[in-house]
Amino acid sequence: MAAPAVSPPTEASQAPDSAAQTAPEDFADFADVADNRARAAAGRRAIKRLGTPVRGRLHLAQALVIISGLLAVAPYLALVRLGELLLAAHRSGQSPDSQQVRTVVVVLAAAYTARLTLHFVALMVAHFADLTLRDKLRRDIVARISRAPLAWFTESTSGRVRKAVQDDTTTVHTAIAHGPVDRLNAAITPLALLICAFWIDWRLGLLSVATIPVYAFIYSLSMRGMTEKTIEMDRRLAVVSSTMTEFVAGIGVVKAFGQVGRAHAAYLKAADAFSSAYSGWSMPLITVSCLAYTWVSIPVLLLVNLGGGSLLLRAGAVTMPQVLAASLIALVLPGTLDAVMTISWNYELAGAAAQRLCDILDAPTLPAAVHPRRPEGARVEIEHVSYSYGDTLAVDDACLTLKP
Repeated sequence: MAAPAVSPPTEASQAPDSAAQTAPEDFADFADVADNRARAAAGRRAIKRLGTPVRGRLHLAQALVIISGLLAVAPYLALVRLGELLLAAHRSGQSPDSQQVRTVVVVLAAAYTARLTLHFVALMVAHFADLTLRDKLRRDIVARISRAPLAWFTESTSGRVRKAVQDDTTTVHTAIAHGPVDRLNAAITPLALLICAFWIDWRLGLLSVATIPVYAFIYSLSMRGMTEKTIEMDRRLAVVSSTMTEFVAGIGVVKAFGQVGRAHAAYLKAADAFSSAYSGWSMPLITVSCLAYTWVSIPVLLLVNLGGGSLLLRAGAVTMPQVLAASLIALVLPGTLDAVMTISWNYELAGAAAQRLCDILDAPTLPAAVHPRRPEGARVEIEHVSYSYGDTLAVDDACLTLKP
């Protein structure tokens, strides 16, 4: 059978040229806010699509974490009750009722153990679902690209395919194994604790969230455009990965045909562009973030809650156990808010990775033959093929017959 007279070099041999083509010639396009927002929305849809096969298991994990989040209030309520029993016994000059103390301690330990157990089981269910999904994704990707035309590999570049198959399937782990559980837990737990603080005493409840509005306002300044910037950063990293892979794969061609400057420059240009953009984005936010975290630091929270609680205690409006329980709740609330921010950031990265995986799963495939036939013989003929790297002619009108 005769091969068509087209350029035959492998992708590795094309590395210098393709690297130059995928180099970030115009990174201004990456700053398109509308485009990045559209990509973020597409990423969320992609996560939902990829998670469909394990949706039932993820719902089970979420149900468990809801119960776990509600149980978070039990230790604080038990602590208040235990403190009241001990204070009442101290005032009366008698020993506390051992049966009541034992009951409260058992409830406290049981509730805390049940909360940890349910959270652990929820994460385990989500992680097993993620492992199942990751295995399915990689098998589906291999099956899809095994039927893709060779032109698709040239257009996609080996770096982008490698990033999708190896890196992106791992990045989606955040959205499947942690996202459904941690995001819901970060919403249920602080809400339950806040209700608990207001149930203990509404004034202590107000003290427990007194600094959070200031923190949220300052932190929101640093979160402006976070979705768009995250997508932009991920796209630049994809270009860096692509140019790096192509440069390394094409080293042999670089040595043979003197394309060192072009291939190396493409990779350096991509890396320098990412470094400059990331530094320019993140450095101004450091001061704002530090100022925001100051308002929810432990010294400030203790000063506000214990200071305000001591005034209420002196006025006889609350008891010491109530002040301590509300103060402990106040120390926990900012951590859950920070978890929401971190999860949201990772979720955006996972969305971009999920979109690339969907693009590969939707790659075009060669049509199946209507009447497939087994090839006759194994001879390959190459006729009048030429290929050049810039001005360097590597293959000139080659004709070749390959026999078994």
